[in-house]
Amino acid sequence: MMSIPIKFKKAGPIDDKWIMLIGIPLIGLILPTSTSLLFGANLSLLLLNVGLTFLNTVLLWLGCRWIIINLWNLIPWNKKPLLHISMEIVFVSTYTLLVSITLFALFTSFLSSTLCSFIGMWQNFAISLFISLMVTFFHEGYYFFVQWKESLMRNQFLEKESLLAQFETLRSQVNPHFLFNTFNTLLALIEEDKQKAIIYVQRLSDFYRSLLQVRDQPLIPLSEELDLIDNYIEIQRQRYEDSLQMEYSPNIKLVIGFVAPLTLQMLVENAIKHNTITAASPLLIKVEITSQGYITVTNNLQKRISSEPGAGLGLQNIHNRYHFLTDKPVEIINSSRHFCVAIPLLTSDELNIQKESKKSQ
Repeated sequence: MMSIPIKFKKAGPIDDKWIMLIGIPLIGLILPTSTSLLFGANLSLLLLNVGLTFLNTVLLWLGCRWIIINLWNLIPWNKKPLLHISMEIVFVSTYTLLVSITLFALFTSFLSSTLCSFIGMWQNFAISLFISLMVTFFHEGYYFFVQWKESLMRNQFLEKESLLAQFETLRSQVNPHFLFNTFNTLLALIEEDKQKAIIYVQRLSDFYRSLLQVRDQPLIPLSEELDLIDNYIEIQRQRYEDSLQMEYSPNIKLVIGFVAPLTLQMLVENAIKHNTITAASPLLIKVEITSQGYITVTNNLQKRISSEPGAGLGLQNIHNRYHFLTDKPVEIINSSRHFCVAIPLLTSDELNIQKESKKSQ
């Protein structure tokens, strides 16, 4: 059996080089030059002030940048803002103090006491802390803007992919083949058993009502998706009877988790669409939970000779949506006897992120 994971393209690092190219010369060269000339410093003091401030700026900028980047990864602002800013103040201030002490000790070993008084310890620390705060302000503002922009783009993409999923599902349900089979089944039931015909129409109505209810939601509980599948299977069983079999993991509907709407239903539908279903060759579809936090939809392979053509939009749509919902990959497990797609089971954290993103729009 071969497992073929669908790889996600991870976003590259934020390009903030232009901030450093502008900020370091501005703070490290222009600012000390202006202040030295303003206070009438001689050439040697001017060069000393500029050199010290430039070196200080480079060390502080690179160090604070490293702290900020790692804090954004370890303690995201959108999840723990108070802890993020608190840890940032502590780390930036501590790093600034260490740099100030190191530079002061270095220069006092080479310079006279007069010059050392000009770049005294606490004065140097005050200047350094000012530089660190400016660096932190620049990078935090820029990263926050980038995150906000990416959040808007992600929401727009998810909305587009959700619409495509709705279109793909609804299109497949109202195509002539589906309607032809549905009406033929309904006519047969009316002739055989009017009560069964009424139940069949009610299930069909419930199924379409469920599609309309979930279409605007980025995520839905797993139990709701499974209820939708049950309704869909019962509709199909009126045609295939016991030749279509469905199995679930024990207590799967009690599992707390979320999925992108219509993903599992789409996989079940594809299994029915592309495989032969007869009393001699029944189709068995299994929906199971794995210990790795995945939901698998597996069916035995018995491909139709003239199966309905597919453009692969269903699997591609699922891949695209989950790319923005989780870092876990969607996996396709294919063998000569079975076809399986594994979907990550999402947690309440992803649902909260989606709600926050929707509010920010």
